[in-house]
Amino acid sequence: MGAMDETPEVSEVLVRKEERRLYLLSGDQVVRSYRIGLGDNPSGHKLYEGDKRTPEGKYVLDWRNSNSDFYKSIHISYPNAEDREQASAWGLDPGGSIMLHGLPNNAGDMAFAYAGLDWTDGCIAVTNEAMDEIWQLVEGPVDMFFCNEEEARSLTGKEDAIDCAQQIHQHCENVALTLGANGSILMHGGEVVPIEGVSVEAVDTTGAGDMYAGGLLYGITNGLDWQQAGKLASHAAARVVSQMGARLENKFTDEEIKAITQ
Repeated sequence: MGAMDETPEVSEVLVRKEERRLYLLSGDQVVRSYRIGLGDNPSGHKLYEGDKRTPEGKYVLDWRNSNSDFYKSIHISYPNAEDREQASAWGLDPGGSIMLHGLPNNAGDMAFAYAGLDWTDGCIAVTNEAMDEIWQLVEGPVDMFFCNEEEARSLTGKEDAIDCAQQIHQHCENVALTLGANGSILMHGGEVVPIEGVSVEAVDTTGAGDMYAGGLLYGITNGLDWQQAGKLASHAAARVVSQMGARLENKFTDEEIKAITQ
């Protein structure tokens, strides 16, 4: 039996921003400790989108994305109701998409350059090796699992995308399996929900996976059904790859969202 098998069950993830350390705890016992990188403006609680701060307070790790622009990512449940209320009182957008993740997928031989730096937009970054351990050790119910076709085949050993999605769905409440230009497959409540791709001239694919995830979750949490949310996610991913950079230059208006999801 290996050392990982003997590790006590992790009950809490503790981040001490001032120490630049993340601790995996089992009760009061420290199971693992990792060096972290934060946003470019790390001091204080996150207040609004673009402030490059990392949130402070109690949150939940609520979904995972193996198809991220970074080496694996786990979502942190910011903003909560208090965060939204505070930002709204100031007329600001609280932001979101705060993740615990590894290095950028394109880091390559430059991975060493990120060590000891605060380089994210507010997320919590660790090395890829640390992310592999965290991914394995931090267990619990997975509400939503994102992956691409290659990852799904590797995970399940199956070739057909629907077969892959159905097998993953046995272990996760909801699944989003992206198929590139061919769209995506959602699994919810035992049902297969196929989503068509959106034809677009790709300029920069940075941010496509995360934008798809953001669009889907925005739709679901704002009352859209899974088909509608999937359509919005496809359009969001298509829009971000048609520009340079991972943040949308032109955000969707309410009228555009209504037209897409009709």
